[in-house]
Amino acid sequence: MDQPNIILELTNILVGILLFFALKYFLPGYAHEKGKNLATKQDIEEITRKVESVKIDFSKDLEYIKSDLQFQNQSLFSIKSAEREALIDTNLKYAEWLNYLMNLSFSNITMYNYERLNDYFSEIKNKKLQFDTAEARLHLFLHDDDLLKVKLESVLATMKLEYIIVQCIGNLTNEFALMNAYFVGLDKLGKSVDFEWYKKQKSEASKGVDKIFYNMTTEKEKQFVVVHEKRVVFVKTLRKRLYEITN
Repeated sequence: MDQPNIILELTNILVGILLFFALKYFLPGYAHEKGKNLATKQDIEEITRKVESVKIDFSKDLEYIKSDLQFQNQSLFSIKSAEREALIDTNLKYAEWLNYLMNLSFSNITMYNYERLNDYFSEIKNKKLQFDTAEARLHLFLHDDDLLKVKLESVLATMKLEYIIVQCIGNLTNEFALMNAYFVGLDKLGKSVDFEWYKKQKSEASKGVDKIFYNMTTEKEKQFVVVHEKRVVFVKTLRKRLYEITN
């Protein structure tokens, strides 16, 4: 056999031996590592999928919580806003009621138009009703004993002031009604009635009206001192409560 052919045969044998040992000792280990790598990749993909799923669920829960908190905050803001408006409206209606009582004048009322006293009486009751409505609305939010106490004291003092004026309206109505019945009858007699006597009668009758006015004015001024003192405390307490819910 030629030397080149011997060398070729020996080379083939050596390659075959090497291939045998490679297949026997190295290939199983390589296949095992590849399997491990493949399994690791699949595990990572599964873990990644689960993490992403948890992130999505967490994101949904977070959005729900944020939405719920936002709704609660809006509700709380609405309640505070309504309480603020109730405080302001109560103060306004109380001021309108009190100012009407203090500024009320009957100087334009005579025995010929005394029916207008009913209009004053109706307006007093209307102002009080508006305050009562505002007060009832405020009671939805009242949880402050101090505010309840000073409000009650102020309202009671103002109701006494109202009673003084309403009593005056009643007394004036009666007095003017009697004067009207008497003097309208005399007016119909015309010139047959002695003018000086007629004048004296009116003057005497006016004393009763003047007395009613004087008593009302005196009592009203005294009571206003009490009302003003109570009102100052009431308004300060309202303002304090207003600042508390604003800040």
